[in-house]
Amino acid sequence: MIQALLPIALVQQDTGGLGLTDAFARSGPMASFILGLLAFFSIVSWAIFIWKVLTYRRARAQSRKFLEVFRASKRFSEVSASTARLSASPLVGVFQAGYAEIDGQIRSNADPSGGLTTRYEIRSLAGVERTLHRAVAAELQLLARGSSFLATTAAAAPAPAEEAAATEAAAEAPTEGGEAAAAEGMPMAATAGGFPNKALQIMAPANPGGGWDTTARLLAQTLSEAGISPVPVEVFNVPGAGGTIGLAQLVSQNAGDPYTIMMMGRVMVGSILTNQAPVTLAESTPLARLTAEYETVVVPKDSPYQTMGDLIAAFQADPKSIAWAGGSAGGTDHILVGQIAKAVGVAPDGINYVAYSGGGEAAAA
Repeated sequence: MIQALLPIALVQQDTGGLGLTDAFARSGPMASFILGLLAFFSIVSWAIFIWKVLTYRRARAQSRKFLEVFRASKRFSEVSASTARLSASPLVGVFQAGYAEIDGQIRSNADPSGGLTTRYEIRSLAGVERTLHRAVAAELQLLARGSSFLATTAAAAPAPAEEAAATEAAAEAPTEGGEAAAAEGMPMAATAGGFPNKALQIMAPANPGGGWDTTARLLAQTLSEAGISPVPVEVFNVPGAGGTIGLAQLVSQNAGDPYTIMMMGRVMVGSILTNQAPVTLAESTPLARLTAEYETVVVPKDSPYQTMGDLIAAFQADPKSIAWAGGSAGGTDHILVGQIAKAVGVAPDGINYVAYSGGGEAAAA
């Protein structure tokens, strides 16, 4: 059957040479088996590819519909009732996680005797925020896993020459000349494959104004002003959950991308545990340590506490009256407050720690 179909699609060579049809015909059953096997896997691959594309289109359409319902609804319960028919949207998973957390906090305010709930209030906005961050990270992971086949197919397909060259060059070890130029602050020469040939990106996984954001922008400024980078260097922010939202994006959307790096610090180590992040630092590659810093305690200029002794005395007398503003929960700022509390005899549950996604917000507070 294969021999009968091949002449339709193939043109034989000159009579002086062996035609492709004759070549397949004379090669025996093994060649026919291999050709049939390749055709089978090709059909299966295309079927999966088309199914994935249709699935993402459906998720995109349902996400738009979900946003319409969310904006038009006056109660979360109305939105929740509409989510069953929009389950393909990743926004639904994030909403349901947040709604369940809020509902659980409200139900915990119910009268212990079995009466009606009398206080419709959210006890911990930080708890809701952490739940939403975990849900976002989980949805990003699901999208990354779902698109792995598409990424493999795209990687196997012929790529534009410059992109292929850039990717190949990024995987190669730097040349001695490139290392010397970087060490001396001279412009970094492009590799033989043409890398870099477009803007480099530095992700700051926190809000603008904090330590990671400031360090990333200073690095970008130095690389550009000193002429070390031959291409523009851009900084973008992906705040939330102590940097774990940015980490999830790095290992999913930016996996294998030599043009994107991320700024991070020890805060993220604690945040991964505190937020039960679905991704870890083991899925990233550390490049360099740029800075080391001390933990400091500061108060507003007009604060009644002018010494550390004044602050500790007030902290011991009424722990909840002192609000400690710092970085994400579980980070080094949070650990410092815990160590102070332990040293002066304050119970951990007496700490009033307010976590912010960036140092700029914490300083403003």
